[in-house]
Amino acid sequence: MVEGPEMTVMSEPTQALRDGLDAHGIEWRDDSDVIDDADMRMRIERTRFELGDGTTVSCVWGWVAAEPTWNRMGITAGWPWGLEEWVPGSKEDPKAMEVEEVLGMIR
Repeated sequence: MVEGPEMTVMSEPTQALRDGLDAHGIEWRDDSDVIDDADMRMRIERTRFELGDGTTVSCVWGWVAAEPTWNRMGITAGWPWGLEEWVPGSKEDPKAMEVEEVLGMIR
């Protein structure tokens, strides 16, 4: 099998979000997922946290890559520079946001 993209390295946007949440003392949950097949790989980094009013926020960053090139292709809004932010149960579509914008929601 041809070596594919690294599957264990956290993206900069996800790591920055989680570091920011930690700095504000906000608990977050890692709901990430990885698919690692012989000819296709996918990494979805999902971080869920609650705002002060109890609203749950889901932020996702993800890519997929396939043989023969293993070139990564983003599958989330904002990839590769930002996160896809969504409030589960809301009627609004997910939207691309920079990490600072997401962290601004908690201030």
